[in-house]
Amino acid sequence: MNRDHTQDWVVIYGSSEGVEGYALREVNQLVQKSLPYLVRVVDGRCVTDEVMQHNLVILGTRDTNPLVRRFQDAGIVSTKEAKTEAFSVRITENPDRTDRQLVILTGSDENGVLYAVRDFEHYIYDRFAVLSSCGVPLRQPFIDKFDKVSLEGAPIIKHRGLWTWGHVIYDYKRYLDHLSHWKMNMVVIWNDFVPLNARQIIEYAHERGIKVIWGYSWSWGEEVDPTKSEELEKWTARVMEKYETEVRDTRCDGIYFQIFTETDDMTIGSRPIAELAADWVNHIGRELFRKYPDILVQFGVHATSIRENYVKLGAIDERIDLVWENIGTPGPVFPYSYEPNVIEGYESAVDYTSRVARLRGEKEKVGIVIKGMTNLDWANFEHQPGQFILGEDDPEFIARRAEEKMPRWRYVEVGWRKNFRCVLETIRAIAEAKPARSTVLGLVEDGVWEEKMWLPVALLAEAMWNPYALSGELLEKVAATHDAYKLV
Repeated sequence: MNRDHTQDWVVIYGSSEGVEGYALREVNQLVQKSLPYLVRVVDGRCVTDEVMQHNLVILGTRDTNPLVRRFQDAGIVSTKEAKTEAFSVRITENPDRTDRQLVILTGSDENGVLYAVRDFEHYIYDRFAVLSSCGVPLRQPFIDKFDKVSLEGAPIIKHRGLWTWGHVIYDYKRYLDHLSHWKMNMVVIWNDFVPLNARQIIEYAHERGIKVIWGYSWSWGEEVDPTKSEELEKWTARVMEKYETEVRDTRCDGIYFQIFTETDDMTIGSRPIAELAADWVNHIGRELFRKYPDILVQFGVHATSIRENYVKLGAIDERIDLVWENIGTPGPVFPYSYEPNVIEGYESAVDYTSRVARLRGEKEKVGIVIKGMTNLDWANFEHQPGQFILGEDDPEFIARRAEEKMPRWRYVEVGWRKNFRCVLETIRAIAEAKPARSTVLGLVEDGVWEEKMWLPVALLAEAMWNPYALSGELLEKVAATHDAYKLV
């Protein structure tokens, strides 16, 4: 095959395993779809002088790829080494052959490397592929010369992801792939029973830099009287048994639970729900931490029953993350509301968020659940009857389900475009509290995220990454990507 050798590209990688290996496969696919020849890949420890004469995509960390170390030491690329998941993208001329180019995709860790690939694809590659008014390509990535680029980033929020019931994940592989496309690193999956294929799901997620948190009840949805000590002992035993018989051996990254806070009442008997919640959670939590001191535990607390009694939750063990839902008065407002157009009084919800994010001082581990997208049809909901296989449904069924959801997503997208600033302000309230650990989760139940990367979810992902961006600019930036699926 005769070809212009000034267009030859070689991919030089640091590791072909784990998250970096996944990032390598993703960037190889990106390069390969632009070129008519088979792209060569080379281990960074085996680079020759001949290899260095090509256009190069260099992928990896300072520790895994010697060329990354070389170009960092030379000042050609930098990474915020002290920050977890930081990434850097640099496009410049190849110092070994100045008529050729370097694309360097690096990170402070393996997730950072993957995120360099994602931002390169979304904000450089997608923008480079410009068409004329007649649909003719004016320039093509990896064929025409890239502009020089220096791009760096690091996440503001530590844990970023989605919350969902497990039975409405229809294709777990594509669901997790799509999370990774938007730099999300956590999924909370609530199940009545842990899926039969839990280990395979977790292994797949970990290869994409995603933590899997299994959610299950610590009395949520059950008849319970938390004022009775025998009820607490019964539930302590149930929680421990479920963790040890179903959850622990899946190698998950933690657990998420809810108790009796999802109500508009503020008391049970004569006691505040907030006070009962602190006692209940600490009692069960102490037993869990006694045997498993390193476990990540998230308490999903509904603000509707807590309100100004939130200070009583300051007594909860600081090892437990408090993940807040349903903030607002008299009811939840966007972005805590199911509806993206319910925003009256959202400033007070932002203020409440700011206060609970400082509840336990500098050791606070806090999160929020963003809503206003899709949720279960509770009128037709049935609990799972037993163990099941998660996320291996028929592709035609999934495509039909996505079609059914499009009217809702169109409505949601309009609301998010209009009120996106509320999301950014709310997440900033968490960031500015500077907690020891921060979490933002989007509730996307039965939204068929695995079929389409809906624009509101992509916007949320980027708001989690950097809530200090300007809403209009971020909306324009995300909407211009190939991945973000737009209906309006």
